[in-house]
Amino acid sequence: MQEAFNLINNSSHIVFASHVNPDADTLGSALGLMHAFKTMGKKLTLYNQGELPKTLDFMPGFELITDVFPKDADLVVALDCGDIKRLGLGAGAYKIVNIDHHASNPLYGDENIVMPKAASTASVVVDFLRYCQIRPSAESATCLYAALASDTGFFKYESTNEKAFLDAAYLCECGAKAADVARLMTQRESLSKIKLLSKILATLELAAGGKMAYVYMTKQMLDETGAKQDEADGAVEMARSIDGVEVGLFLRELDGGHIRGSLRSKSYIDVNSLAALFGGGGHVRAAGFTIKNELLFADAAKKIADTIETHILKG
Repeated sequence: MQEAFNLINNSSHIVFASHVNPDADTLGSALGLMHAFKTMGKKLTLYNQGELPKTLDFMPGFELITDVFPKDADLVVALDCGDIKRLGLGAGAYKIVNIDHHASNPLYGDENIVMPKAASTASVVVDFLRYCQIRPSAESATCLYAALASDTGFFKYESTNEKAFLDAAYLCECGAKAADVARLMTQRESLSKIKLLSKILATLELAAGGKMAYVYMTKQMLDETGAKQDEADGAVEMARSIDGVEVGLFLRELDGGHIRGSLRSKSYIDVNSLAALFGGGGHVRAAGFTIKNELLFADAAKKIADTIETHILKG
């Protein structure tokens, strides 16, 4: 942490980078850390290459996020990204501080603060700020609390531990409003999202003797509902929530012939190892992968599901 702080302290233009298809943990951690360091007199940029989820637009500073990578950046702080390719960074003479909690993180930074036992990257950021003796502002605390709450499923996932609650309490003490964050994150669903999820759930199939449930989304579904990619978030958790199902799988068709897979498990199957079958990774209970596809999407989805089913049954 000291070496990472030294890099931040000695840099003039810092880019806080979040991964593509961003979730609350990557954006909230980036925004929370940016707010914490904005009094240092540095030039700061919030960078994300891609579409941002509207459901997170309540986070202070959300409107500052840009998809233009600054050429004069001399430091990138990567948040919640287990694969450097998912940052979409531009060229430049910069160093990288890698802050994350994914067990599969290959430690690609010049300095790495990777804590696999942390409930979220936001919790790692909280530890880092404590080490730096920086108390989060209300703006920073709001972003970090939202990140922590989201990545723990509002404190119901297996990753939720005593420290997660202590961090949540500390962030509320710093100014985060738990009830407001919960309302803004869970009670603003768009009509297009509800229509999209109904189409996704219509694809539901069970496999592996009922241990796995999988659903998928085609680009046509997005066109028919007018929904955006991030509005499919939550589909994999719905598949997993079925009684008797251990593993939920969600496959989405992306532009450029790619397929993005999301895996979730309840209690005993390591989906990180399942994602690794396709070059991906993540956590024991939550992981993902992206592959290049040259088949019809429906055929590719069935092939992926069959491969995962085989490994579950081998068990």
